[in-house]
Order: sequence, then C-alpha cells, then structure tokens
Amino acid sequence: NAKAKQIDSIFAKPIIVPASQKFSTAPTGRVYYRYKIEKLNSAMSVQGLTASLTLKLNVSTNGKAGDVAGYKEQVGYSDSTKAVLNSDFRSCESPGFWTDEWCRGDIRVIYEYKDNRWNLKEIKADIENRIGLGTIRGDIERGVLDVFLK
Repeated sequence: NAKAKQIDSIFAKPIIVPASQKFSTAPTGRVYYRYKIEKLNSAMSVQGLTASLTLKLNVSTNGKAGDVAGYKEQVGYSDSTKAVLNSDFRSCESPGFWTDEWCRGDIRVIYEYKDNRWNLKEIKADIENRIGLGTIRGDIERGVLDVFLK
C-alpha cells in the first residue's frame, strides 16, 4: 500500500513534535516541551475499504531538562523558545510511578478509501495501556501527529 510506505518513510527518522499543557506553577501558567517519537516497527492490515497501520513507538521528552519543576522532577520549560532550543531528550517515565515501558506503545492510524483515494480517518492512541496513558495520549489525540500523517 502506497500510504503505508509513505507513513513508514515519515517515521524513518525520529519525529520531533512540540507540545504544551496548563501547569499552575509555571510562570505563564503553561509548560512547554517536545517529544521525540521513534518508530520501532509497523504492521499494516486492510479490510475492505479500511486500512489500519499499527505503529509501535518509543517516546522521549526534553521536558525533564526544563526549568519548571513538577512533583518529583522537571516537567518542561517556562516558554516555547527554550523548549525548541533544547535537544536533551530523556525517557518519558516518571520516577516512582511508571516503568520505562510506559514510554513505548502502539498507535493505530486508520484510513478509509473514499473518492478514489485513501483518507486519514483517525488516530487511536488508546489501544494498549502504555503510551495510551497520561499526557502523551492526550497530545497524540489532540492531533500532534496529524500534521505528519496527512
């Protein structure tokens, strides 16, 4: 499938995506960080007019090198420029809460064949209990990856 090959080529190199969220102790009320998303492997299935590409991903963040402190560690940067300039990506795990496996998981990219072409229908980040938890899931579901997959 040409679309699966296109997505595989997009994920041939790590993708760096910006993210932010409300954070009460940050000077601006928001914390900024970036994710590095790396494809570990992929699998494609087609059933009728629906194609599903499952991507096993590893996610790291530069937020742990930031200037805003969270409960047990740094959680990000006080402004977006600082987040963009830093490339110190570390495991996304949180000490005392998760293992490193939380930083790995699957997302499913679903396409539908309509009007003589494959169209992105949705991205599901909740297909397993790893990457599907917490802010990573929220950032993916808010469309961070849509930019790269359309």
